[in-house]
Amino acid sequence: MDYLRFQHYHQQSQTPNSKLVRACIETLRRAGINPIVKLSPKRNDMIYYIKYLNKETICIGPGIEEVTHSVDEYTEIGQLVKAVEVYLKLIELISKLS
Repeated sequence: MDYLRFQHYHQQSQTPNSKLVRACIETLRRAGINPIVKLSPKRNDMIYYIKYLNKETICIGPGIEEVTHSVDEYTEIGQLVKAVEVYLKLIELISKLS
């Protein structure tokens, strides 16, 4: 989880300065991860939340980018444990933003 992907759809895109992206970056940094924010080159379900529900989205998770969605995809157990910790902290932080 050393990077944070975010995807946009036409003119309805969020920016790296949005509250959600900033909250995620802050949470990752608190967890000892220095995130790299970049547009997602891959298509995923985020586009439907943006297009049909007009909801801001981020894609964040454990894994090794080079093997994502490949036949030999895998994730290390330590990354899964760290991901759960980050998700819980992120939920707590986002709930305070609302």
